[in-house]
Amino acid sequence: MKLLISNNSSKPIYEQLENQIRNLILEGTLSADYRLPSIRSLAKSLGVSVITVKRSYDDLEGEGYLYTATGKGSFVSG
Repeated sequence: MKLLISNNSSKPIYEQLENQIRNLILEGTLSADYRLPSIRSLAKSLGVSVITVKRSYDDLEGEGYLYTATGKGSFVSG
């Protein structure tokens, strides 16, 4: 999963992440039950705050795109 963050964008970073992950799901690149990177590892690889990634994951879960299994991670909904 390749995500690109732009500090020059008018959109906040969490929104950039949400839009990119949502698009990957809608176009079928990320299929049902695909395990997303952990919040900490994605934050580290992108050089952003853990809180930013958590907000993105939480928002996408609220929209029904993701689900979280406690102790296992976040996954794409079916």
